Amino acid sequence: MVDCLHSTGGGGYTGPGDVVSGAYAWYSCSRGYNAADTANACNVCLPADTTCADLTLSAGFVVLPGSLSTCNITTVICTVKTAYDKSGNGRNVTQATEANRPTFRPAMASNGCPTTALPCMLFTAASSQGLITAGGFTISQPVTFSIVSNKASASNGQEQFGFAAEMFLFTNNAANRLTIWTGAASTPNVTVSDTAWHALQTVVNSTSSNIYVDGSANASSAAATGATNRQIFIAGPPSVSNYWGGYVAEAGIWLAAFNGTQAGDMNTNQHGANGYSF
Repeated sequence: MVDCLHSTGGGGYTGPGDVVSGAYAWYSCSRGYNAADTANACNVCLPADTTCADLTLSAGFVVLPGSLSTCNITTVICTVKTAYDKSGNGRNVTQATEANRPTFRPAMASNGCPTTALPCMLFTAASSQGLITAGGFTISQPVTFSIVSNKASASNGQEQFGFAAEMFLFTNNAANRLTIWTGAASTPNVTVSDTAWHALQTVVNSTSSNIYVDGSANASSAAATGATNRQIFIAGPPSVSNYWGGYVAEAGIWLAAFNGTQAGDMNTNQHGANGYSF
């Protein structure tokens, strides 16, 4: 086993689930949901699916099995077949077709991830890459989406993360913009610089919506609709033309509205010793 070493700081490991418990779903090919998390993180495959294996955890961070040790970012490009729902609720997001999967970016120099000590996923909008649940879910507001991501450019993709085609983070196919989609785009758009890593906590709660960008609050207003029998997706649901392109380190959903303290604490955790270095 090849262990991806990463400092946990003096106080031991703390994951997002230790900051705000009770996630509806949570995904990462980088780290664990909370200090007690021992579940597998992602299923990763060598080219042509000659070998597929699970990423396990050690001290809160993923471990690359020896069978995937040849994965790199140039010649042996591996793919993420499944990101397991590490909240314990079993809402895994997956993709059977190799060409439509995100690529796995292993812990190595210049991998594009928010720290070279941990892996992440890279989605290419032009290749319609995305991960999605097998079943649909019906939910109502408030909902909080939390994601650590990096939009690749101003010109690719739209639908970043959420409930397919009904409630999700939406880049509006425009430069440096993020909004919430609940049947219509929320107002106003929030400035989020492209080609840079951000920790985003987005509260979808009608006129009390809020988009936190790296800990900074931005009041927003979204339609009060919920999501009816909709699949959870990362980077684009099937049968859309506006797939999102970029990197993702982790993404989660809570069926509650984060308050300012919770959003700030989550941002600190994602930027801190147990998170990333962007």
